[in-house]
Amino acid sequence: MGPGFAVGAVGLAAGTQAFGSILAGRQQARERDFEAQQLEIQRTRLETAADIEEAERRDDLASTIQSIEAVRGARGLGASPTGFAALRQIRGDAQRDIRTARMNRLIGAESAGRAASERRRAGRSQQLAGFLGAGTALGVGAFRGSSLLG
Repeated sequence: MGPGFAVGAVGLAAGTQAFGSILAGRQQARERDFEAQQLEIQRTRLETAADIEEAERRDDLASTIQSIEAVRGARGLGASPTGFAALRQIRGDAQRDIRTARMNRLIGAESAGRAASERRRAGRSQQLAGFLGAGTALGVGAFRGSSLLG
């Protein structure tokens, strides 16, 4: 078997390695993209949950305030400054709790969104690494092939 066969074998091996490197990079990029999609779904769910929870808590607060006012009215307690102060305190505390719960959910949603972006960047980097690996394989194959020819 002559040098032509050896060069052909080296070329085939380099081409196969290059092709494998590109496929591996693409597969890793697809996996990172899938992970990013899952994180985007999680982000949307957390944002929706924040909206729903806030609405439910606001409804509960309105119901609680109405109940307190109904009980006060039934007992003949008029519009006293103390009663108004207590209702203001209850309303203020509840609204602060509602905002805190919403912000906690939205922080989780933002974190999921950032993680999705990072996964997409990682996928692009892995795909680029696959192409660079292919270039390296072809370069090494060309060097080995040329060294066989003398």
